[in-house]
Amino acid sequence: MLFAADRSLELLELSAESSALQREWQSMAGLVPTLGPGAYCVLFELDVELTIETGRLGSVSYAAGAYAYVGSAMKGISARLPHHLRPPKRPHWHMDYLRPKGRPTAIVVAESDLQVECAIARHLDNGFTVVRDFGSSDCRCAGHLFHGKDPGALLGASVEAVEAIGCRALVITPPVAGDWEKAVRDGVADSAQA
Repeated sequence: MLFAADRSLELLELSAESSALQREWQSMAGLVPTLGPGAYCVLFELDVELTIETGRLGSVSYAAGAYAYVGSAMKGISARLPHHLRPPKRPHWHMDYLRPKGRPTAIVVAESDLQVECAIARHLDNGFTVVRDFGSSDCRCAGHLFHGKDPGALLGASVEAVEAIGCRALVITPPVAGDWEKAVRDGVADSAQA
């Protein structure tokens, strides 16, 4: 009986942590300025190693650390990012399975009328561990999710990748790292930085 009580407490703690992460992601939506077509990197951290059923990829193990997911939004980045910043009603993309488990750290945006998503992914593939086939079912890339131990290095590399393909990198971060909800509550509407 004690085991059952301990298990209930553990499930309750996991549920509370999940709710807090959902609030962090949702509150970030208010920080996204109006943006045209292009590509983006959603950066987040996992505190612990997780194994998650990830759509057609099946069961995938994700190491603790920093991640960057590279996506495209040719109909407008402002239209696509809200999908990644709120809880998915029904998972559609690989990212929908993993993102709710991570803590958001930044978004790097590359506005462009050209398809630049794969070019950014190729740059990140040179210095970070790629999660094979993640987010790349419609291209020939090894994957569009990258893992590293150092969040700052992954953010810097994401900015460098965007600039290396001739785009201006727009970095969206909270005013106080990890406190998205406070930023929105305090009325910070746009903390985009060039």
